[in-house]
Amino acid sequence: MLAPRRIVTHYLVMVGVPVIGILIVLELGRSLTAAPAIAGRWQIEPAAPLHRLAACLSGGTPADLVLSISQSGQYLAGRLGRADASAGMALEGTLRARTVSLTAAAPADGCSGPLVLSATIVGDGAGRRLQGALHERACPRCGKVPITARRVPAGPELAPEEP
Repeated sequence: MLAPRRIVTHYLVMVGVPVIGILIVLELGRSLTAAPAIAGRWQIEPAAPLHRLAACLSGGTPADLVLSISQSGQYLAGRLGRADASAGMALEGTLRARTVSLTAAAPADGCSGPLVLSATIVGDGAGRRLQGALHERACPRCGKVPITARRVPAGPELAPEEP
């Protein structure tokens, strides 16, 4: 049989060590902040004509170019294309602080290289927008097209048609 003093020592070790571990983890994570939520649909508004990039965007025009973003923490997946089509260019990237970096996995038809979207999150709440540029990675002479992207409000869900 264990002596009472030994039982108390075992109890303190078995309970105390995990509690101290939890306190250390909480202290280390105190300064961490979650990435801003940017998932959703964003209407792209180029500040300059798209010219050469238009071929990369499957015939999309500035009036109907939409960026759809899904987000898991700092990791982003997106699709850049026309608002009325499910097809588009697949993008992957990250969100670091307030900087969005998205790159196409492969060049689209008509492009010499993958498209890159680099933007900064400006503002908060309903006025939040993405401010940055869109360019072809393999074509430095093509230049960067300045863009602003504004969140498209989520519309009402469509009810399924009844037979």
